[in-house]
Amino acid sequence: MPPLNIPFSAHQLVIPKYQPIVYLPTKCCERLIAIGDVHGCYEELGELWGLIKPTIRDCVVFLGDLVDRGPYSNKVVGFVQFYQDRIKYVYSVLGNHDEKHVRTEYHNLLMRDNPGYKSPIRMGDSFKETHESLNYDKFEWLAKNPAAVFLNNEDPTKSRILTHAGLLPRYWMTQPTKGLIRNRYLDPKTGSPVGYVKLENDPWGQPPGSVTWQEMWYNPQRVITGHIVSDKPFVFNNCYSIDTGCVFGGKLVAYIENLKTGFVEYVDVNAKQVYVAKDRNKEDEMAHEIIDNPGK
Repeated sequence: MPPLNIPFSAHQLVIPKYQPIVYLPTKCCERLIAIGDVHGCYEELGELWGLIKPTIRDCVVFLGDLVDRGPYSNKVVGFVQFYQDRIKYVYSVLGNHDEKHVRTEYHNLLMRDNPGYKSPIRMGDSFKETHESLNYDKFEWLAKNPAAVFLNNEDPTKSRILTHAGLLPRYWMTQPTKGLIRNRYLDPKTGSPVGYVKLENDPWGQPPGSVTWQEMWYNPQRVITGHIVSDKPFVFNNCYSIDTGCVFGGKLVAYIENLKTGFVEYVDVNAKQVYVAKDRNKEDEMAHEIIDNPGK
């Protein structure tokens, strides 16, 4: 087989093992605003933004998974790009759904330039519809999003780490991007990630004997994440998880912290409708998880 021709456009979509992390001093802003997984819920995002009214004195971090599942992924990415040009500290960390679409487009470009090349990615109908709504510029922008945003303070209890999924408590400073965008469960003896198990009613079931990564987080830094859906913001061991399933008919939530006083509040909006049922077609939902499961 001749060597693959990898075009420059495909090279631009390669996400390295260690995606860059943005480091900022906590004094960069007055308010830290983190927004949970949007998943294409553009109307809800606009409503939430109007309630929280970010200014140039704020740092706004979207916690990944801007795209997929919901109806307006292209508009959501455009919304974040628009405000990045107008507010200095606006970021979106890389989410696993964002990464899936970047990876899919990488293989699409290889198929375009290499006759006979077959992509290893399988796409369900919903995923394909979302993918085709995005253009190359959006994929390239998603591919350049940081793995995490770290607001550093001399007092570690006042430092903030924002990433999509979770951290390895013992190795969080040197953790590969693959874990930062997918972590759920750990081996309590080793602290290493373990793969979820596919149960009858839960494609992300917890393996026997494992623990959630939050259960092993005893570091002083506060962590703010999305990824794991709950009915309301979940707080455990100084870890704040704020994906409340807007795309499933729940809410879109913003975590807002006054960095001078430490006061935290949540602002949320209700989903306009149920865009995707939680028990959606498992084949469609799991199509990419074969190579996304960090424990496999």
